[in-house]
Amino acid sequence: MTRFNVFPSPAISRIKADASVERGASALGRVMRGERIVLSRGLCHFETIQTPPGGRSARAIAAAELAAQARAPFRDAETRLVWHDNRIGVWSWPRSALGPLAGAEAEVIPETLLHAPAEGLVVRTGMDGVEAQFWSEGALRASRWWPDEPGSEALERFARGAGAALEPDAATIVHEPVLGEPPGAPGVLGLERLRAIRPRDLIALALIVFLAPTLYLSAQWVRLDASNASAARELASLDQASGEVIAARAQAMRVAAELDAYSVLDRTHPAAPLAVFAEIAAGQDASLEQFALRANELEIMIAAPDGIAPVDLVAALEADPLIEGVRLEPANTGGLWRLFAELQEPAA
Repeated sequence: MTRFNVFPSPAISRIKADASVERGASALGRVMRGERIVLSRGLCHFETIQTPPGGRSARAIAAAELAAQARAPFRDAETRLVWHDNRIGVWSWPRSALGPLAGAEAEVIPETLLHAPAEGLVVRTGMDGVEAQFWSEGALRASRWWPDEPGSEALERFARGAGAALEPDAATIVHEPVLGEPPGAPGVLGLERLRAIRPRDLIALALIVFLAPTLYLSAQWVRLDASNASAARELASLDQASGEVIAARAQAMRVAAELDAYSVLDRTHPAAPLAVFAEIAAGQDASLEQFALRANELEIMIAAPDGIAPVDLVAALEADPLIEGVRLEPANTGGLWRLFAELQEPAA
């Protein structure tokens, strides 16, 4: 997130691909300056998606964030979007990658976002690996990471996949990254700045500008915290008294809002094929273990009793208008099957 210039630069902590942690500054320094947790490129996934129609409206931003969550190849993912004219760079990583720093009041950012923009094919060393990047018009279009320096064949494959021209000597050149400020989201910069204001920022500003108001602000903070705690207790009591009816209605409203926002993308919501699968699997003695959505392909891991191939489930899924091209493969573990299917896009 973009930070106001009046605040000191954040303390930098690093998490490497092997999950080792390098904590920056002292505990007091992190509280006063804030903290930025830089994730190794080896812990992150990158792809680009089409920018939703309608510019960068609040609805388009919500739709893009939903699409990023749906496409992340992690069960419990965090995401960060980098907007460009016609594409959005989507970074995702599992929350578990933060390890002991999970829940810390900090900005989490993939290390690639601190690299200076380039043009064409660039190979850069990172915290604990090597990354090939393809840039076009100042935007990152493709990225690939290796724990060791890749050979010329690996770089050639990456260049072909990215649609880039590979110079004869490019495979042997490794450029050191230039660290800077992470890119903001054009059009929503004001929103980013509002989100960047945290209690520690207010305290730091008060200490830097005026020492006297610190005690007053602290007292107000304690009073506000107590009021919030009291309100939370009253809300919990009201929710319990209202019972399951209010909870179900709230859930329905959240789902409706999510589907409405996702409709901007004119794509099938990933919950739709999953609902179809759950309904059909109920009578097939099979259960869903995990799923992933990549482009228009859905991959589902199915658990079935030993010795049973859920072929009836495949036939039932193929009969649904949302799903086509269903294929089933046994996984390496007994009783598990991988099911692949292509999603039909909604009619225009």
